[in-house]
Amino acid sequence: WDAALNVLSPPSVGAPGASETFTVTGLTPATLYYFVVRTSDGELLSSLSNVPSATTHYGVRITDAHFQGNASVEYMTIKNERANDVSLDEWTLHDVVATPSHTYFFGPFTLGAGATVTVHTGTDTNTQADVYWNSSISIWNDTGGDTAFLKDSGGTLIDSVSW
Repeated sequence: WDAALNVLSPPSVGAPGASETFTVTGLTPATLYYFVVRTSDGELLSSLSNVPSATTHYGVRITDAHFQGNASVEYMTIKNERANDVSLDEWTLHDVVATPSHTYFFGPFTLGAGATVTVHTGTDTNTQADVYWNSSISIWNDTGGDTAFLKDSGGTLIDSVSW
């Protein structure tokens, strides 16, 4: 308990038996946190609640998926929601097939704080906002459903989106 961070502005007490929620902000991305509740009525201190845990999101997400069975119009948009730049060097974006032809490999690439990059399946010239897979075939399955997986350079799943 000596190292625990206390919530400085706890919520007001609700009606007995009512469900209550509380949002904790300012947490570090991609970090495992444990939560415990202990209450007091001013005189008595309760025992500890159960101890759920959660890992905060990395802060980089797939925010848009556009697929139509045509490589020239398919794309995935990735957003950096963090307050600092994120290196996407050696990150991958792939579908459930995950073969080399269905995996986009990021080269040296930095995604600025709050910025987006759109990964297009087709062919064109890479910019800071748009990168191209240079595939002539459709990657994303638009009829039977698919999943896009975004992984960091170590292979850790950062985000996924299914349809």
